[in-house]
Amino acid sequence: MTDSTPSRRPSPSSSANRAPSPEEVHVPRPWQPRYRTPFMLLVMLTMSIMAASGYYLNQAIQGGVNSKMMFVMFTLTSPVISVVVLSLGYSLFRLLDRS
Repeated sequence: MTDSTPSRRPSPSSSANRAPSPEEVHVPRPWQPRYRTPFMLLVMLTMSIMAASGYYLNQAIQGGVNSKMMFVMFTLTSPVISVVVLSLGYSLFRLLDRS
């Protein structure tokens, strides 16, 4: 079944003669960066932890008991320490943001 009622469209001549109301005027928003600073800091922290664990992995491959122990300790403790530091930083940021 097709709808036989004609659609109501404003004529071009009637809409061209009137001035737009303030609600109809579109003001473009200023440019905003896609990624915010806290997100970029989190990415940089994650990448630096990965780079440090890669360094200790390279040292462990080259030999030495101390470097193997350091690699294992760093690999096991760095995620826990980073979560604690990020949680404290986030809490501090929220506390300062409220004031």
